[in-house]
Amino acid sequence: LGGKVVTHTNPVAALDWLSIIPPGTLDLILADVVMPEIDGRAFRASAAALTDTRIVLFTGVDDEADGPDILRKPLSPDELRRHVGRLLLG
Repeated sequence: LGGKVVTHTNPVAALDWLSIIPPGTLDLILADVVMPEIDGRAFRASAAALTDTRIVLFTGVDDEADGPDILRKPLSPDELRRHVGRLLLG
């Protein structure tokens, strides 16, 4: 699909960065449900207050995979590419 990937070592740093970037900078945010400091759902809620970018979470726990924007791990690179492609290209 191409594009630029930005990574952060923790969700708090990612939220700090989201608070200073211009709108429209990102096409998609991918995050794990299990993260240090705050969980993925809290991250998604905080990030949604900062950006209108779509946020997709990953989880390795069956009963946490409860929505269209929560992907079940493990995912192969090809599966991830297909899913992201569908999200971005419609």
